[in-house]
Amino acid sequence: EPGAATNILIRGGNSISASNQPLYVVDGFIGAGDLNLIDPNDIESIEILKDAAATSIYGARGANGVVIITTKRGTEGGNSVTVNAYVGVQQVAKRLEMLNAREYAEMLNQQDVAAGQEPSIENPSIYEKGTDWQDEILQTALMQNYQVAASGGNKDTRYYLSLSMFDQEGVIKRSGIRRYQTRLNLDRKIGNKVNIGANFQFSHSARKPNLVSLGGFDYQSSALANLRKKEEKSTTVYLGVFGDWEPIKGLKFKTSLGLNASTAKTSEYKPGSLPTMMQNKTKGEARINQSEGYSILWENTANYMKEIVEGHHLTVLGGYTLQFGRNEGLDLFGKNFTNDLLDWNNLSDAETKTRQIGSSASEWAIISYLGRINYSIRDRYLITLTGRYDGSSRLGKDNQFAFFPSAALGWRISEEKFMKRFTKLNNLKVRL
Repeated sequence: EPGAATNILIRGGNSISASNQPLYVVDGFIGAGDLNLIDPNDIESIEILKDAAATSIYGARGANGVVIITTKRGTEGGNSVTVNAYVGVQQVAKRLEMLNAREYAEMLNQQDVAAGQEPSIENPSIYEKGTDWQDEILQTALMQNYQVAASGGNKDTRYYLSLSMFDQEGVIKRSGIRRYQTRLNLDRKIGNKVNIGANFQFSHSARKPNLVSLGGFDYQSSALANLRKKEEKSTTVYLGVFGDWEPIKGLKFKTSLGLNASTAKTSEYKPGSLPTMMQNKTKGEARINQSEGYSILWENTANYMKEIVEGHHLTVLGGYTLQFGRNEGLDLFGKNFTNDLLDWNNLSDAETKTRQIGSSASEWAIISYLGRINYSIRDRYLITLTGRYDGSSRLGKDNQFAFFPSAALGWRISEEKFMKRFTKLNNLKVRL
C-alpha cells in the first residue's frame, strides 16, 4: 500500500500484545519514528544491533533490537551536485480468475439442481459478461521520484543539502501518496579541538489509503467502497545541534540537543449513497482526527580512548541523557448531513445529536545514565562491559528506575595467523 509504514522485525517477534518494532536512532536521535520520513538517497549507512550486549546501552527500549541510521554529510573538497530521478509503473502481477455474470448464473442453477430444486434463473445467457469488479478496483499506477542534492566544503566547513519529491499512485484506484522532503546537515571545525554541527529535516506527505480489499468474495461492495473518501496528511520537523571538544588526545566530550515535532490529520467521509449508509438510513458520516506532538533529547557523553601498551586498547564511555515529550489529540465526528458536497469540511452541518468531540493529552520523560568499557588485545580478543540506568515516567513511582547491565567476550578468529591462508574470509568473530 502506498505510504504504508516500514515494518522491520529483528530476530522475530518478542510480544503478542506490544509492539515488536525495533528502536530507531537517526543521527543520534533516539526514537526517530517512521523510516518513510527519510529519503533513502540521504542515507549514508544502516547498522543493526540485535544481541543483548549491543542493545543494552539503549536500555529497555532496545529490547526489540536497534536500527542506527546515519545520513550523508558534506566532505572536504570541491562542491558537487547530484540528481536522482526515476519514473515507473506498477500493476497487479496476476488477477484472480473469477466467474462472469453468465457463468455465475449457471453455477446458481447447478446448485439448485443439485439440491433437487428447479433452476432459479430462467435464461443465464442474457447476463453475458456483466461487470468485472477487478477492473473497477485496479489500475496501472504511476510512480515517480526526484531528488537534487548538493554537498561540499573545505577543511573547516562542510554541508549537505537535499530536496526530494516522491509521488506514487496505488494499484487500487483512488489510493496513493505524495511526499516532499528536505534535509540540511552542517559541520564546522573551530580550531583543532572543537567541532560543532547542525541537522535539519522537513517532511510533508498527503496520503490516500486503500479503502477496498481484494480478499473475500464481495467484490461489488469492495468496488462501491471507492465512494468513500479518506485523506491522511502529516508534517514532521527535526532540528538538532551538537558540539564536541577534545581537550587532550583521546578524551572527547560531546553534547547534543535535538527536537522532533510532528502533526498529523486524518479526514474521512462516507457519503449517504453507500449501501451501508442507505441501509442504516444515514445521510453521510464524517470524522476528523488530529494529533500533534514533540520530543526533545539532550545527550551528554565523555569518551576516552588509549593504547595502554602495544596492542592493548581501552575505550571508556560515560554519559547522561534526558528525553521528554508531549502528545495531544482531537477527534471530531458527526453524521446525517444535508448533502454530500462538502465531505468532512462542514461538520457543523451534522445532526446535533450525532456530534461527538474527544480530546487527549499525555506527557512523558526518560532520564538515563550510561557507561561502557571496551578492552581489546591486538584486535583479536575483546571484552565489553555495558550498563544503563533508566528512569521512566511511564512506570509506577515504585518501579520507575531499572539497571540494564551486560557483558560480552569476543574472539576475532580472522585475525589469527592460522586464518591468513583463507584469503576470501575477511571477518570471522565469535562472541559470547
